Amino acid sequence: AECIDTTKPFQVAVSFPVGAEERLEAMEVVLSQTGHSCPLHLRIAEYAGMAELSRALAAGMTPVISYWSADDMTWMDGQ
Repeated sequence: AECIDTTKPFQVAVSFPVGAEERLEAMEVVLSQTGHSCPLHLRIAEYAGMAELSRALAAGMTPVISYWSADDMTWMDGQ
């Protein structure tokens, strides 16, 4: 809870930077919280489905984020 106290409201910022050919280069997530001076940063650039995700975003898909977990998340990749 030093950086983010999940029992209190916190902010989530997600960005999808693209390269020169309009291809998705990464997914970047920043978690921050008022009163805490150490935001958490995550950059996912080596995702196996990045090309497919890039095409879906270009076609107009709107990303939706939810906060939860499971022991095995491979089902999200169709496995």
